[in-house]
Amino acid sequence: MRWLAIFTMTALLAGSTLAQPPCGGRGFGGGMFGGGGGAALLAIKEVQAELKLTDEQKEKVTKLGESMREKMQELGPKMQEIFQSGNGPGDPETMKKVQELTKPIRDEVQKEIKDTLKPEQVTRLKQLELQQAGVMSLTRDEDAAKKLNVTDEQKKKLQTIQTDMMADMRELMQGGGFGDPETQKKMQTLRKETTEKATAVLTDEQKKTWKDMTGEQFKFPEPQRRARPPV
Repeated sequence: MRWLAIFTMTALLAGSTLAQPPCGGRGFGGGMFGGGGGAALLAIKEVQAELKLTDEQKEKVTKLGESMREKMQELGPKMQEIFQSGNGPGDPETMKKVQELTKPIRDEVQKEIKDTLKPEQVTRLKQLELQQAGVMSLTRDEDAAKKLNVTDEQKKKLQTIQTDMMADMRELMQGGGFGDPETQKKMQTLRKETTEKATAVLTDEQKKTWKDMTGEQFKFPEPQRRARPPV
């Protein structure tokens, strides 16, 4: 459905994956529903290698991903109802309802991750999550915002940047669609510009703290795009 395609891309940029969309596999489906975060990252083989997951851990996170996808699919009808009754993807009130709807699943996943990974793996995963989410995640990640001492005024500025970005994203989706190469190129530019605007909201001290919180930079693999069928 058109609304799902638009919401997917909007959430990928504004939700858990502003800096870089999920890549290297199907993921857990959580990013598109407002909060896959570290769970979605665990489906990427390069991330698994970075965290040095054992075969047993890989098996557990795979099962966790399958379980999460099933539960998210079960929420499909309620999700559609939220979008159809509201102002669509990107609307603050709509996104809030989505977050509330998916919170029990996200909380369960985070608990499973902590039970499966070692403390040092959880720490590194959080760093990768923040790297991929970008500064815009401070509008909803209360723990990260608290560590940075983000003010209410800064949050308002970030929310405005996010709202503008979502409007631009909807316009891009209306024009070319997810699989269009030119649209993808414009999305990359939009991500870069949005990240720069969001980072500029922080003070020099906050930028330094953010760098410490995100740890050593990790090169995420490029997203795999499906080839179009021959005409």
